[in-house]
Amino acid sequence: MEGTIWAFLPAVIAIVLALVTKQVYISLFFGIFVGAMMYAGGDPLKALFTLYQVMSEKVGGNVSIIVFLVVLGILVILMQKSGGAKAYGDWAGKKISSKSGVLAATAKESLWHGIFPGKMVNTTGCGDAFMGALVWAYLEGMNLEDTAAAGLAAGSIAMESDETINPILCEEILKKRMKQK
Repeated sequence: MEGTIWAFLPAVIAIVLALVTKQVYISLFFGIFVGAMMYAGGDPLKALFTLYQVMSEKVGGNVSIIVFLVVLGILVILMQKSGGAKAYGDWAGKKISSKSGVLAATAKESLWHGIFPGKMVNTTGCGDAFMGALVWAYLEGMNLEDTAAAGLAAGSIAMESDETINPILCEEILKKRMKQK
């Protein structure tokens, strides 16, 4: 198949899947796997071995870390899709009674910021939303209190959606939530 029109198939599959599913990394991996399957003559085990071998050569010693992160990502998605993350969130909501907030500190000051109210639907992605908003607020030059508020507000918005990333999370909604006390 080398040097023929079939060589374009993995790339076409990856592009079409990315456009249809909006899942770029999964689509790219699937396209690469199709190419490996073609190279291996349709043998899935040989394709996986070839894929791992080529990645090791190109990525170097970090391929084990990449494989670990991919497997970890797959497990997180399985937990979310199977309802495990929601079940944990429901359990934690019943068992953990403190709704305290966050302690924020710099070398010169520290403060405690209470939580923002919200309806918990899914806790997957709350920590990532918190950290993303924290970095955003810091880069925007916000003071410590507003930086902590941004992280907490983003986390409370994230938990109100079934999806890992709440589709309504944007700067405008975040700033509105930050004004709530």
